[in-house]
Amino acid sequence: MSPAYIFYGDDDFSMAEALNELKENLGPKELWDVNFTTLIAGSTSYEEVIATSSTVPFMTPARMVLVEGVLATFDGSGRRRSTKNQDAAVKELGAWAGAAEAVPLLPPTTLLVFKEASLKDTNPLLQLLKPVATARRFQALQREQLRSWIKERMTRKGGVMSDGALRLLTELGGGNLWSLDGELEKLQLYAGDRPVSEDDVGLLVSRAREANIFAAVDAMVEGRQLVALRELRRLIADGAAVLYILTMIVRQVRLLLLALSLKGQGLSEQELSRRMGVTSSFVLEKTQKQSKAYTMQKLTALYRQLLDADTAIKTGAASPEGVLELLVADVSNARS
Repeated sequence: MSPAYIFYGDDDFSMAEALNELKENLGPKELWDVNFTTLIAGSTSYEEVIATSSTVPFMTPARMVLVEGVLATFDGSGRRRSTKNQDAAVKELGAWAGAAEAVPLLPPTTLLVFKEASLKDTNPLLQLLKPVATARRFQALQREQLRSWIKERMTRKGGVMSDGALRLLTELGGGNLWSLDGELEKLQLYAGDRPVSEDDVGLLVSRAREANIFAAVDAMVEGRQLVALRELRRLIADGAAVLYILTMIVRQVRLLLLALSLKGQGLSEQELSRRMGVTSSFVLEKTQKQSKAYTMQKLTALYRQLLDADTAIKTGAASPEGVLELLVADVSNARS
């Protein structure tokens, strides 16, 4: 195994799958909690990352340390330099300049993963770590790639689609792989042993549900508990996957964390959008406004609660619907 990994890009679905594949190295799922640590930019340091990564696993062959958003904090400083200007790059990185020497010395039982949105190729920490880490860029799928992904994904689920159904789903589904995966699951179950038809796609697939999920998540982070509960219950009754809803909540809290960590840096709207991985100025403005109701400390604690909720649902330790309803209160309580 590589001593470290750098996962970055806009395709967070494929990135999450790659992380889950790495997690399989952690041994029994019931021990994942004690052997999995998440550290977030703005509330961690180079020293904490290295110290945590140097800890040996408890009763399993490996432990994972997930570090989110650290490379992005250096993204604005990246620029091509001649060899004689490397000293300037080292100064910009501060303590992280020692990462290239420290990472190879970590215990072979540690999986150190840096998770990021999109990054510039000239990012100085990315350039420093590439020789000692496995870097994977997860780019958003283009039209033909998306078509191939849908076809392969349906095959993996044991289903078959007609050419017309494949074409229509590619058009309707957009580029959100989380949503598409849920739609494929639903279509395969509905069609059973026969191929999924164009009529099936027209009947079952709706982009309106995704809009409703965003509305529910917005109500949660804005402290409108009754609205959030009503929308979540309606989504679940309509067949929305609980794990997908949870993923969208995690995504929004992560955006809030990024908005707070980038606040006051004097970045342009374009640069903020790029670092946060959002393409809509409306979403950027809304997220910045929502983040004002939170502190970095409370958001970090909330983020970890969400990760615990994800584990509880996947391991069957708690009712998915009950976990979501408790999270509505947790998110509201995290507001300042």
